[in-house]
Amino acid sequence: MDGLFCPLGGVPEERRPPLRLGGPAAVANSLIARGCVILGAVENSVLFPGVRVEEGARVRDAILMQDTVVSESCQVKYAILDKLCILGPKATVSMSDAEVPNRRFPGHLDCRISVIG
Repeated sequence: MDGLFCPLGGVPEERRPPLRLGGPAAVANSLIARGCVILGAVENSVLFPGVRVEEGARVRDAILMQDTVVSESCQVKYAILDKLCILGPKATVSMSDAEVPNRRFPGHLDCRISVIG
């Protein structure tokens, strides 16, 4: 199948199981697709099919594309992660709190969003 939500050799969205929320999961104001497994906290985010958020992980104001894994105790805030990304335990992906302009390209707009892919 050559669908939008079908990674190479992956499972089409319509064949994925329903969303699974584990005991410690907390979800608020988010759009979560089929096949996701949520054991941590997700807030104000969009999760594409097959995303896994492990226990103790926190995802806030983020977009996580297909089959991304957010391991235990990770923090993801103001970020866009491409498909098949794997964040190791205790990793942090977030915007910078510092008001530092882009030194290499000072004329570029600084949106303070982390993009990984």
